[in-house]
Amino acid sequence: MNETVSSNIFCVPNSKAAALIESLMREGAAVRIRVTGRSMEPTIRDGDILVIVPASGSIRWGDVALCRRGDASGECFIHRIVWRGSDCVRTKGDALRGLDPPVRTDGVIGVVQSVERGVGGTEMFKRDGVAGRFRSGWRAFLALASVGWGTLLRLR
Repeated sequence: MNETVSSNIFCVPNSKAAALIESLMREGAAVRIRVTGRSMEPTIRDGDILVIVPASGSIRWGDVALCRRGDASGECFIHRIVWRGSDCVRTKGDALRGLDPPVRTDGVIGVVQSVERGVGGTEMFKRDGVAGRFRSGWRAFLALASVGWGTLLRLR
């Protein structure tokens, strides 16, 4: 059941949201969504609005990505890419201790281009540019350090 919250934001069950967003991304559209949850704090907070652009092969280490779970649920989540292999990526929430299960690269739907927060939508960061790449890389480094270097060595 879709319920209008404001003139341009809809509440959509997560399993249906993934299919809708994937359809828009295939058309090359960017999407703007309000997120819930605390797994990506302090980078992304509960209630922030994210602008997500199609991944289209431009997945980089440190990116915050919208991914589809590999199980039957088809639900999606937004976490940081901390490792990238030839056919899968590993992600982790900035505020979580462990890594997520592997996600196939075709399960990476889009990447977060920017984060808007608070009244007036103050832009917190952008993905592109030197500062954005540095911040993403630094956060990925910290995410890996929090799970332990032994885990990093096993990913290779």
